[in-house]
Parts: sequence; structure tokens; C-alpha cells
Amino acid sequence: MDALSLPPAESPYWIHSSAEIRQIFRQLAKRSEKVTLWASAEQFQVSLVLDMRSDGTLVLDVAVDASLNARLVVAPKVWLTGSLDRVDLKCELGGMVAGSFDGGPALLARLPARLHKLQRREFFRVPVPLGEPVFCQLPAPTGTQGPSASGRPLVAQLVDISLGGICLLEPLGLAVPPSTGLLFQGCHMDLPGEGRLGFDLRVQHVFQTTLRQGTVSRRMGCAFVALPSATEAAIQRYIHRLEIDRRALVG
Repeated sequence: MDALSLPPAESPYWIHSSAEIRQIFRQLAKRSEKVTLWASAEQFQVSLVLDMRSDGTLVLDVAVDASLNARLVVAPKVWLTGSLDRVDLKCELGGMVAGSFDGGPALLARLPARLHKLQRREFFRVPVPLGEPVFCQLPAPTGTQGPSASGRPLVAQLVDISLGGICLLEPLGLAVPPSTGLLFQGCHMDLPGEGRLGFDLRVQHVFQTTLRQGTVSRRMGCAFVALPSATEAAIQRYIHRLEIDRRALVG
């Protein structure tokens, strides 16, 4: 997803509370965290949040190049991206005007109506409940003659899931030993509450764990490849529900 493409409206990671949005921008200002302002995919600049005023005005630092500031001021929309505590932030600003802060030039914008807050870089992983298992069907890995030594489709159980990928119990009967870079195109899984999802997977690493009873389990950590936005939104909703259920159990 590019900088100018906002997540779908149904994403559970949108924040609509003005009080919470203000607090996030206050933290950005307090920590002098860098953000990026986008007038277009080709016109952007790195900035700082200088202040979050009580009247709802967001104050941002200007660029040394005055032409960059001018482009932001005339742009009908400006997109802001950044991060706080390694959590990605993204929003759309309705427009900017030239202003001042502590005697120097600044860019001013109104508080956005919503802010997307998502821990994407770390790809927060959520365990898949054993009581409601999810299985992934794997086609033939690219460059092989068949999906398995027996010629039958492979089905692997999910261990955990994130927006970055999934961890699978290694299925029996792979035609080739799993290794980093192995590509599975045309995978699908039936995600509870979301229906059947299709996607491609690339093996990132293969590892072995020893369970409590001493049984050895081999697992494949796989990354999604060019995940469609609708599929990403469905996975977001599923992860969000798992988190709600988990908090209810521990709370």
C-alpha cells in the first residue's frame, strides 16, 4: 500500500476519537518524532510535529526549500505518515496553510477526523486458537512438478497470523524440502467470519521447535506476497477479533 492509499474504511485500526488523536500528536511533538508530508507520490518532505494546539490546530515544521512548503499549501489534500513506538500512523489532512510557531514559519492544519494506527513494521502476531483451527491449502511450489510427493494437495495448519504473513506447521509430503525463498502461488484459507481468502506465500524461514511433551515440530514462517487490500482488511478484522477474545479471557 503506497503512502497516498489509505486503508479501507472497515479496517479496525482507525481511530475516530479526537481526544485520542490529539494525544498521539502531542506525543509526536514531545518526542520530536519525524513525520512525512505528501502532496503527491513525487512531492513530499520530512517534517516534525511542533505542537498540537488546544483549538485543534496541528503545527508542523517547514522545509528549508520554500518551494516544498508552497506545494503543500496549495495541495487540496496532504497525507501524513509516521510512527510512534514502532506503530505506523497514517492520515489525510484536508489542507494546510502557512503560519508561525515561536517566532518562526510553520505549517498549520486542522486535526484529522480519523487516524490509522497499526503496528505494521513489527507485524504483531496473534496465535490461532486450537479450538478453532485454521488450515491453509498450498498448491505446488513454483518450479516443482507437483504439490506433494503423492500428488495430493497439501494442507497446513496455522500456528499464528499477522498482516505480514503466517506461521504454518510443516505439511507432510512436500515434493521438495522447504527452504527460504520457496514460493507458493494461489494459496487459500477459510478464515472464521471472513470466508475464503486467496493469496501467495513465500517461505521466509524454516525452524524446529520442541513441544512440552518432547515432540519435535517443524514450522514454516511465510510472508504474504502483494496481499490484496480486501484480503488485508479481512485479516485485520480477524486479528482484531482474536485480540478482543484474548483480552476478555485474561481480563
